[in-house]
Amino acid sequence: MFGLWFDFLCSKKTQVQSRIIVDWINCTSRDPTFAKFALCRLGNIKKNVREFSFHNRIFQPIQECIIRIEATYTMEKKPIVLLNATCDGCELMRTRKRYVAVRKMFDLIGKNTNLNHTCPYNHDVIGKNLTLDLQKVPFPTPLGRYYIKASFIPNGKMSQAVIVDGVGRIV
Repeated sequence: MFGLWFDFLCSKKTQVQSRIIVDWINCTSRDPTFAKFALCRLGNIKKNVREFSFHNRIFQPIQECIIRIEATYTMEKKPIVLLNATCDGCELMRTRKRYVAVRKMFDLIGKNTNLNHTCPYNHDVIGKNLTLDLQKVPFPTPLGRYYIKASFIPNGKMSQAVIVDGVGRIV
């Protein structure tokens, strides 16, 4: 009997589940007359699981928007850039077939935001209870520290950029 149980346990494939621990998130609006964060919060769901919520008040219509996403694996000697993508945010919302990496990153959070249509945007942008699923991240995710930055440049004006960046670990 013990032999059968031992064989059963040894034949099972064991998988180690990695998880993301977010250490901090920062929300910045370069021009408070254009947009201002009413909420930028990192909350705990349970031990080592955090969720991110934000509310960005928009005071002027967004006719076009450039999105830049950077993901960096921060090693001691030299950081490795895993993703550095720029796309037209309005085009991304119009047709999802282009900009594969950015689309996959958006799909991680899209269902928990009100970003559900193409330009123009003339309302606040809200995201609630955002978490990341490592299985859906579109680049390799070895254990370690990461820096992620998302920049939104509305109406072609860098001076009105909205930036969300953060640091986390995969353990």
